[in-house]
Amino acid sequence: MSDDMEPLPDGSGAVARPSSNSMRPAELPHRRDQPTTGRRDDGAILGQRYVVEEPIGHGGMSVVYRAHDLVLDRPVAVKMLALTDDPRLRSELRVEARASGKLNDPRIAQVFDYGETVNSEGTAAPYIVMELVAGEPLSRRLSGGAAMPWRTACAICGEIAQALTAAHRQGLVHRDIKPDNVLITDAGVKLIDFGISASIGSADSTRTASSSAPRPT
Repeated sequence: MSDDMEPLPDGSGAVARPSSNSMRPAELPHRRDQPTTGRRDDGAILGQRYVVEEPIGHGGMSVVYRAHDLVLDRPVAVKMLALTDDPRLRSELRVEARASGKLNDPRIAQVFDYGETVNSEGTAAPYIVMELVAGEPLSRRLSGGAAMPWRTACAICGEIAQALTAAHRQGLVHRDIKPDNVLITDAGVKLIDFGISASIGSADSTRTASSSAPRPT
């Protein structure tokens, strides 16, 4: 089963939708008015570092928020995944997020951090902190009906291939390559949705990737 979602021009990558029956919709921790840094914000604080500002997209089992990194003073995207009481699933998500975070290619949206927040019932909700990318989804550019110039199409495909090559060299596969997950930025192509990828040769029985990036809220 997949979500019908549309990427945002200023958003981040797609959401991986876990298939476990133990999953519940993601939620934010209670708001705090004053982070430990002394800066005052109305948003929730994740990991005493990320100030959640506003939702920029959502899927069936996750929500993506625009946030601010208090330590490095920069905007980021935070993907809140579903609540889960399955420690094995959380461990796999953490391992894959760590592997994705090692990808260093200008054509791939970076994964900065992984964490977990706990609700009042003691159930954990994993979250992934990612690069906030400004760009136009390739799917939107193709939706106008006019044919794309072949030189442009070849250049885009070439950059996508280079991004995938860089990931494959690190032993990661994307699992969901399509126009929704390709952003056209001022600097070129940016491949998104590497927040939850899969290691080459690894079992993938506990999760299925969703079909696209977050849709607007």
